[in-house]
Amino acid sequence: SEWMLAAFTSSFFAGCLLGGLLGGFLLDAFGRLPVVLYGSLVHTIAVVLSAAAPTSTVYCGLRFVAGALSIAVIQANFVLAVEWAPDAWRASMGGFCFSCSAIGEFMLVPLALALSGWRSLTLATGLAGVVPVLLVKLFMHESPRWLASKGRGEEAAALLAKAAFANGAERLGQELL
Repeated sequence: SEWMLAAFTSSFFAGCLLGGLLGGFLLDAFGRLPVVLYGSLVHTIAVVLSAAAPTSTVYCGLRFVAGALSIAVIQANFVLAVEWAPDAWRASMGGFCFSCSAIGEFMLVPLALALSGWRSLTLATGLAGVVPVLLVKLFMHESPRWLASKGRGEEAAALLAKAAFANGAERLGQELL
């Protein structure tokens, strides 16, 4: 019915509100990378479980969790990408991060046409979340800026040196820290 559809949508966006309010605190307390990695993992689990939710109340609860983590992960991705990007690329990198959501929305249309029923669509979109979790685990590093702000300057310097070497620089100046 209409009220149930409204409740499902509202529960997701109520979660987004909470994730938006708490995301910054999580990023500063635990780091950008753990929020992306574990937030994406729990988001994926919540979406997959929502495909098998036995009641509308359980479904709403899982959608709330998915909404909260969705926004927290988006914030973390944005901050992490912008903090790693060179000054000249920061605005473009920020825009790219937000365009990924639009790309996902475009991909949802053919997927919805190919699958029958909301449960199979929800399951497919949830399982698709495994890919970013693996990519983050394999290729992303914590923000050197965050590491330095937490007194972990040596780790930050090591990451910056590794990035500088990968980009062809012979040495890394301390002024970057």
